[in-house]
Formats: sequence, C-alpha cells, structure tokens
Amino acid sequence: MKLIFIYGPPAVGKLTIAQAISETTGYPLLHNHLTVDLLIKILPFGSPEFHTALEKIRLDIIEAAAQASVPGLIMTFVYEKGVDDQFIQKLLQTVTNNNGEIRFIQLTASLETLKARVANESRLNHRKLNSVEKLEKALAQSDLISSIDFVQNEIIDTTNITETEVISKTMKRISF
Repeated sequence: MKLIFIYGPPAVGKLTIAQAISETTGYPLLHNHLTVDLLIKILPFGSPEFHTALEKIRLDIIEAAAQASVPGLIMTFVYEKGVDDQFIQKLLQTVTNNNGEIRFIQLTASLETLKARVANESRLNHRKLNSVEKLEKALAQSDLISSIDFVQNEIIDTTNITETEVISKTMKRISF
C-alpha cells in the first residue's frame, strides 16, 4: 500500500489538497477529522484515553487497508513536534511491516495566510479550528510548524500559489 501523508498547521489546506489527490488517484481519504469527530462523541477531547484511542484507530485502519490490498491511502494530520513523534514511528512501522511505502508531504504557509484562511466557511463542516484567536493560541502553545525531522519530507509552501499549483506540485512529488 502507498500512504500519502499530508501534514501541516491548521488552515494550510491539507483537506482541500487531499480531496483533490483522492479524486485524481482514486485513493481513499482518511482525513484528520474523520477519526477526531468520531472519538469526540465518546471521549473527552485531549484526554489520555482520547489520544490512545485515536492513535489505535488510525493505525488499525491503515493496517487493515494494507492487509486488504488497498493500493493507496491519503491521510491528513496536524503534526506537533515531539508530541507526535512516537505515533509517526508507529505509523512507519505499521506501513513497512505491511510492505507499504509512505510519502510525507508537508504543506506550509505564512502566518498571515493561515489567519486569512482559518475563518473559511468550509472549515465549519468538520468542527475545525475556525478563528484567528484559536489559531494564534494553538500556534503559541504547540510547535505545529516544524517538519518531521526523521523522515524525508516534500515541503510545499502554499502561501503564494494557487490550489491547482499545489495539487500539481504534490502529484509530482508523490510518485512511488
């Protein structure tokens, strides 16, 4: 299985790009809020139990897809440096243990661009962070900007290019 792992801070365009790549490749999309929205109805957001269950569900889905010979999967993720490193290691292990490959695509944008995008109406559909104040707080409390430093990253700055250009650059960088 080929896993396309698209990550970056809130409002950078992960879901928009992932949906377009899913349409192009036919790969299913496991976006961040599919699993978060499921668990938030059962467990308190941010609790240790929430994080444990979230990690397990995501890894189990990826493993099941690989074992079912799903050719590819696209996943979106907000990476918090240090905090999420253990999950990324488990993700790498799960994919490689199932004879899969991963491409890490990091989307970046200027703070001004993120602030302009965060209140976009489309973000309301998935209970995403949707105000400049919440974005600033999240970025002040956690390192959501850094690259995953122990994997090979394809970094695409979405600040001054169109959605179509981001999709094109991403497609060129995900060849397996």
